[in-house]
Amino acid sequence: MIKVRVYAHHGPIPDHFLTATLPELPVPGLPEPLREYWCELTTQSIVDNPGADAPAYGQAGAVEPDQWRWDVGFPVTADDFSVTGLCVLLVDAARDDYEYVVIAPSGQRCPVPVGLEPAPLTPDAAWGDPDAPYGGLQACWAVTPEVPSARGVWRIQVFAKEGFDGAPEDVAWANGVSSVRLSDADDGYLALEFTGVEAQTTTTTPAPTTTTTTTPKPTTTMTPAPTTTPKPTTTTTPAPTTTPAPTTTPAPTTTTTTTPAPTTTTTTTPAPTTTTTTTPAPSRLDDLGCFGTLTLFIALVIAAGAAVSFFTWACRGYIDVWLFATAASLALAVLVLLPTWMLVFRSGRVRVVLSTWFAWLSLGTPLLATLFAILGEFRCAAGALIASGLFGTIVAALTVVRRVAERRS
Repeated sequence: MIKVRVYAHHGPIPDHFLTATLPELPVPGLPEPLREYWCELTTQSIVDNPGADAPAYGQAGAVEPDQWRWDVGFPVTADDFSVTGLCVLLVDAARDDYEYVVIAPSGQRCPVPVGLEPAPLTPDAAWGDPDAPYGGLQACWAVTPEVPSARGVWRIQVFAKEGFDGAPEDVAWANGVSSVRLSDADDGYLALEFTGVEAQTTTTTPAPTTTTTTTPKPTTTMTPAPTTTPKPTTTTTPAPTTTPAPTTTPAPTTTTTTTPAPTTTTTTTPAPTTTTTTTPAPSRLDDLGCFGTLTLFIALVIAAGAAVSFFTWACRGYIDVWLFATAASLALAVLVLLPTWMLVFRSGRVRVVLSTWFAWLSLGTPLLATLFAILGEFRCAAGALIASGLFGTIVAALTVVRRVAERRS
């Protein structure tokens, strides 16, 4: 079991402490509290760095004369915290003048059990001055049912006991962190102790599957040359035959034979017919094919996931280790898988399309960074520049692959 101690606070809540929209309080039909305060249950890294313009709530931010006043978070290796027990701590207090209801981020109400008497505060050398641990009172009880996802902002409603007309006082430590003094006549401070176990969330990413499709070589159909009919044939009948002079017989009879004029036959063949077939140019999608189109979408999704993860990691203050690991993994995946996919395609159309798209993304994200810088969101501006660098690296990788492919061909 892990025990986490935090002081009660008042006023605005730092952005990094919030994990969800808190339920509205008080709940209609329930008694109105005398005061309502809040405390955070989150990782130690966020306790130390709760966001822009917010002081550090951890030990590193404590300053004199309150150098021993700070909040504790659960280990940064955990994604969440499961609460099984609660303690209301009255630090350095000698009496208990109030009743308390503790409310989880989900809205689950955890009131101090009726009749529970406070006991002396258990010293904790890791929370305060190790040579003089804090004393006071504590009321501890088991939470039923337990709160499985307790990370976020908890609230504490304070009700005055019968016969007591005082009220808690809103004060602050020397470093600006707000705190709650139990009364103007008592130096005790209100705090909570969470008992439970850290929750680990393990995400297993399946190994990438690479599918190789072999496209058969294109078939080229050769159209035979047009047929040319030979020149027309001219047939010429030989010269006419002349019958020798008539023979004169004793009888006075003369016979004359006349042969008709020669006949010339000309055969004309019509001009040859030439047939031209025009094949429409293939569309960009047909040239890529189904697998090529799918490659484009997969590459863009992985690259976009890496860029968004880097951008979100930077906006949150560079402290989310798991988000950075996810961004780095996606970036490495796209830088390894995308060139491999590109080498499979013999056509340069896929490489040209992807290079153009990522080049535009690399040039456009600095404009987004400039906009964030103008708005004062410098971390988000840095995240946009990181995404621009990622896109530029992808363009460089595609350029190298294109040159390698050209040399191989």
